[in-house]
Amino acid sequence: MGYDMDIVMNTHQKRKDIQNLRRIFSYGRPAGTDNEAYFVNTYLMSHPMRKLGIYKDGFKYHKGDEGEGNLILWIGDKEKTKTLFSCHTDTVHRTPIMQDPYIDLDAMKFRVNSGQCLGGDDGSGIWLMLELLRAGVPGLYIFHRAEEVGGQGSSYIANDTPDLINGMDRAIAFDRKDTWSIITHQAGGRCCSEPFSKDFGEKLGMGHKSDRGGSFTDTANYDHIIPECTNLSVGYYNAHMSSENQDIEYIREFRDALLKVDYESLVTDRDPDGPPDYEDKGYTGYNSGTVLGKPTEPRKKSGWAQWDNEQFQKEKKKKEGKPVDDDDDELSGSIGDMTDKQWKDFIKREEGIEEEDEIIDAVILYNDVDELLAFLDDWEDWDDWIMDNEIDMDIQDESPKKPKTKEEIGIEEIEFTEQEIPDEVPDEIFDWDSWFTGF
Repeated sequence: MGYDMDIVMNTHQKRKDIQNLRRIFSYGRPAGTDNEAYFVNTYLMSHPMRKLGIYKDGFKYHKGDEGEGNLILWIGDKEKTKTLFSCHTDTVHRTPIMQDPYIDLDAMKFRVNSGQCLGGDDGSGIWLMLELLRAGVPGLYIFHRAEEVGGQGSSYIANDTPDLINGMDRAIAFDRKDTWSIITHQAGGRCCSEPFSKDFGEKLGMGHKSDRGGSFTDTANYDHIIPECTNLSVGYYNAHMSSENQDIEYIREFRDALLKVDYESLVTDRDPDGPPDYEDKGYTGYNSGTVLGKPTEPRKKSGWAQWDNEQFQKEKKKKEGKPVDDDDDELSGSIGDMTDKQWKDFIKREEGIEEEDEIIDAVILYNDVDELLAFLDDWEDWDDWIMDNEIDMDIQDESPKKPKTKEEIGIEEIEFTEQEIPDEVPDEIFDWDSWFTGF
């Protein structure tokens, strides 16, 4: 029997897709760190990308570190394309680390056991943007900096270089969890129209629909300039947590659907100069002003969690001039700035480590066996569970929560040095198969 070449090629493509996603997820890239700079200069400012015309704008972190600047690239005729594609290069890892993502074969999801997040927010968006670039989809591509620390990169563009985005009809971010959302509201305010969302969902053909529960991503900073600003589900779950995971089958199917969309034909209906349109009911969590003891079904579907509610309540009190007590302030600010105790409390509250398949996260989370067993002293059949899962109780003395290099988590060390990029890129054939150079 001969080989079915379609099956062979599909298998080969899937292997490449998984390899490229894994390499992106290997880098913990807090904003402004050497890890982020190395990743940007190695993979986004690579020779092939330089040949396509990618460049860095004038955005700077306050430190003035290397690797800064939003990364900007035009594909196609600037006069004809009115579509902006958006993602961001930073992650919410508490420390800059190299980690070893693995595939949960039962669920076909990427996971990580580093004790920090996977980085699907927004490594998945980076991968999708690169796949659109590889296919030559026309548009303005912006790889934003510092999204996780206040949307600083997109704020720079909106405030200092708005001419870059003036005249665009739509800004599409790839930075939303789950598998169904077309975000129409961010932080309670409308950012894209229902006709646009409906048209986009129909063109994607995967069952996507309007979601009013968006919090923030970079396109929110453009909603006073660009008519239709949205954020699309890329298939990650449990963002910012040690249990974060990425649905592999969904993101590949989503990529294929994105490549078929005629973006310039999408409906444009919203007036960015019109009066603000705020949402005070429905799918958004910014509605009732009461603490959510247990989310309603609409809030669950839109991803509204207890953390979101606490942050909203805190900001609401500040705007109303009400005092914010210590309890309100305990988990305030960026997740990346949490102390170890705050991080543990956050994980316990958000994940409610109660099920067997979640206890492995506790093994990674806690420093030593005694602390772990004290937390799990009520667990039934604990000894049997350990035997079933072959857990080694001789846990190392050092905390596994903050590995800073691949060597510390059992994989090869990488030396972070600035990549030397020649002024003149050789005029060679653009080979996307060798775009990722490997470790």
